[in-house]
Amino acid sequence: MAGALPFEGGERKLGHNVTSAYYAQYQLELLEPENTVLEEIRRVALDEPEQRLRALLGAFLFGGDDVFKKVKSAFRR
Repeated sequence: MAGALPFEGGERKLGHNVTSAYYAQYQLELLEPENTVLEEIRRVALDEPEQRLRALLGAFLFGGDDVFKKVKSAFRR
């Protein structure tokens, strides 16, 4: 339904003022491991000020200098 895969049949119609979003089950595979956590969020939120991005990352427990950790080390399984 998210459009990540081609439809096999039927159609999808979004309602008025509806924005479609998708969070992959395997999100880590979509991230660039050499980027910092802050760089990764900036890739999708280009117009947002850094203060807001850091506040958002803080909600996911990336506080202070944690936002400068490389993705490959911040999301170890």
